[in-house]
Amino acid sequence: MRMMRLINFLYIVWLGIRERWSRVLLTSFALAFAVAVTLTAFSLGFGFIRRAVAQAEEMFPRSILTVRPKTLDIAAFRFNATTLDDATVEKLSRFDGVEFVAPQLSLKMPLRAEGDIMGQSATSDVVVVGIGPRLVERDVEPGFSFHYDEATSLPIPCIVPRFFLDMYNLAYADSLGLPKISEHYPIGKEFSLVLGETYLFGPARGKALTLPCRIVGITRQTGLMVGVLIPLGHAKALNAWYQERQSVQYNAAHLKLKDLSKYDEITSTVRAMGYTIESQGEALDKFLFVARLAAVSVCVFTFLVAAVVAIAIFNVYSLALLLRQAELLVLRAVGATRRFLTAMLLADAAIVGAGGGLIGGGAASLMIRSIEHALTVIAAKLSFIPATLSSSIVATVFSGLGMGMILAVVITAPIVWLRVQKSATNQVSEL
Repeated sequence: MRMMRLINFLYIVWLGIRERWSRVLLTSFALAFAVAVTLTAFSLGFGFIRRAVAQAEEMFPRSILTVRPKTLDIAAFRFNATTLDDATVEKLSRFDGVEFVAPQLSLKMPLRAEGDIMGQSATSDVVVVGIGPRLVERDVEPGFSFHYDEATSLPIPCIVPRFFLDMYNLAYADSLGLPKISEHYPIGKEFSLVLGETYLFGPARGKALTLPCRIVGITRQTGLMVGVLIPLGHAKALNAWYQERQSVQYNAAHLKLKDLSKYDEITSTVRAMGYTIESQGEALDKFLFVARLAAVSVCVFTFLVAAVVAIAIFNVYSLALLLRQAELLVLRAVGATRRFLTAMLLADAAIVGAGGGLIGGGAASLMIRSIEHALTVIAAKLSFIPATLSSSIVATVFSGLGMGMILAVVITAPIVWLRVQKSATNQVSEL
């Protein structure tokens, strides 16, 4: 019995849709437009913001503090007023709330690098910096290691800042007509590091040595965009070989905090010791502020699109129900209840909304995938552009289906209630 009622109910709904198919198509396409634009803007906007924020947090880690010697400027020259040595590093590592300290040591000698890029020989002066391995352990690609072992020290493992790859793709490759390369291409590639010589000034007096190096990772940390990174042990050994002395003075030390609540205490103590301390948190906060503004803009845009389409659907459906007033009176006369009429009209709207939602969801999926395909080319050039922005096609289509049905039902519900009440009033007055 219930099955027959359901079949009769659906048949009556179908008859109503078939008799006014032109208005149904108009409403469906209006909904499809709203769903497509809203889903595309929402997916791309929030997808970009979400992944860009994740990359920003990787580039500007809030838990990393950089300690440097205080400097003194005399005329055009700058000198270190304090020194940063092993004793200071050991003292910093004992601070409450510090997980580890990664010292940074520059190679203090003339340097140049030689290698092949896409079959082209390249030579350039280079800055090489030794760094504590723990700071970059997340940047090392699987299958490679970044440590100093005197027995197996060659080729020297290197980590390159992602900024260097951006510079190559945006400037060097364009100027020489070379193809742009992805982030994974340099991994495992080898080059030669020439100690004691520079490309600009040629051989220097003193020692000279050529060592093989291998790229084992790429880092996005902005605090490490100081040159090619090698393990700290290698830097100490090479400086001792060239300078023939064992004393070490670091140019920076990176503190990894395990307790951010100790931030103010640690920074105050470090400054009292006569050092400067830098944090990436301020840059990250500025980026997050811009990201929040972008999120609000996306929400406002999607709301305006939905509002315009809602007004259009409201007008179309108001006209449709006005023309169906006689039909509603007939159904009331043959015993249809107000609940039945309300359910019928809302089911009608839900079906129309489902059709529009499916069309809009499919169109949004195509637009999103087309934009993401274009971004895969750009993402290989710029480190701050994510390559993927949205969820799967199935999720987008089902989101469109749900959005279309909800929009249609919510928009038409007030009109349905008014028309059903009016049909009941008219029936009573006629009696």
